[in-house]
Amino acid sequence: MRTTGNPMLNSSKNGPIPQAEGAVSFTLEQLYRRGRAALAALPGAGDNSPMEAAFLFRHIFGIGREELFLRGQEPASPEQAGAFLALIRRRLEGEPLQYLLGEWEFYGLDFFVGPGVLIPRPETELLVEAALESVRGIPSPTLLDLCSGSGCIPIARGHALPQAQVWGVELSPPALGYFRQNLAAHRLPNVTAVEGDIFALPEDITWRRYHAITANPPYIPKKELPNLQAEVQQEPPLALDGGEGGLDFYCRASVSPFWSRGAGFFWRLARGRGKLSLPFWRPPGSSMCRWRRTFPAWSGSSAGMPHAGSFSFAAHQRRTPSPGGAVSPGSSAQNTPVSFRAKQKNFSRFHKKIVTTFRNVLY
Repeated sequence: MRTTGNPMLNSSKNGPIPQAEGAVSFTLEQLYRRGRAALAALPGAGDNSPMEAAFLFRHIFGIGREELFLRGQEPASPEQAGAFLALIRRRLEGEPLQYLLGEWEFYGLDFFVGPGVLIPRPETELLVEAALESVRGIPSPTLLDLCSGSGCIPIARGHALPQAQVWGVELSPPALGYFRQNLAAHRLPNVTAVEGDIFALPEDITWRRYHAITANPPYIPKKELPNLQAEVQQEPPLALDGGEGGLDFYCRASVSPFWSRGAGFFWRLARGRGKLSLPFWRPPGSSMCRWRRTFPAWSGSSAGMPHAGSFSFAAHQRRTPSPGGAVSPGSSAQNTPVSFRAKQKNFSRFHKKIVTTFRNVLY
C-alpha cells in the first residue's frame, strides 16, 4: 500500500498503517477517529469530515456512528482497517466521496454512481418537485428529461408518479450504463432510457407531446473548469462544460422543437455572483417565467461547483397538451398546421434576447 503525505495517516504518533496481513490492531473507534482527523485536512472540508468519515466507515464495516458508540472498543480486522484507510487516502487525493461509496441518495432513493456520470446533488431535487407540482391533477402525464446522467431525475419522477410515462435522454455511454443500472434496480416499467443527442432524437421522442420537460444541462463556463475543486474535476466534462459563458445548451434549446410542444420547462441554471438582477424573459408562447434560488443542503454535496447558489427556471406554456401520443412535425398543440421551419424561424427571433438575458443573469 503506497504512502500518502497526510501526517494523520503516517505520523509515528498514530502508528503504521495496517496492511491486509498486518499485525497492528486498532479498535473501531480509533480507526474512525484516525480517518476523521485525516479528512479534516481536505480543502474546504469544514464540518463535513465527521460525516464523510462516517459514510466511508459504514461502507466498510456496515455500522453507523450510533452503533460505533456501543461497539467502539471492538478490534477491527487488519483487512477492514486497510480497506478503510485506503478509501481515506483516495478521498484525500481528490476522488469524490460518492464515487468511493458507489452510490448516493437522491429524492429518497439510492442511485449507483461512479466515474463517468454526474453526481446527483440535493438542490436538483427542487427541480423534481417543481416538475411534479406542475402535473398535479393530470391522470396520466407524459414527462421528458434531458441530459439524464444517472437517471436520478426521470427515475425520481417515475417513482413519484406510477401512472406517468417518463422518458430520459442521455448521450454518454458510461452515464447511460448507470441510468439503465439504476432503472433495473428500481424496477420502474413506466420509465424509458433513451440513448442519443437531445437535439437529434427520433421524431417519436422529439415530437411527442409532454406535460413537463426537465433538464440539468452542463452550465459551467469552459474557462472555469480548471478552477473547480479536485473532486468535481473528476466528474465527466460532458456533464459540466457549458461552453464559452456556460450557455451552449440554452442557446441551442431556444430554437429546439421542444419549445413548440406546449409543456412546462424546468432547467437547472448556473449560479450567479453577488446580488443579481433577474430579468423577466418569457419564451415564445409561455404565460409564466419563474426563477428560484436554491442552496445545497450541505456544502460537501456541491463542493467545488462555482458560486454559492443555483437557479431553477420554469416556463409554462399557455396551451395544455392532450395526454400522450406523438404528433407530426407539421402540427401544433392546437392542431394548426405550422411547419417546423416556420416555428424555428419564429423562435430564432428570440435567440439574441435569450443569450443577452442569460449573460446578464450569470455575470
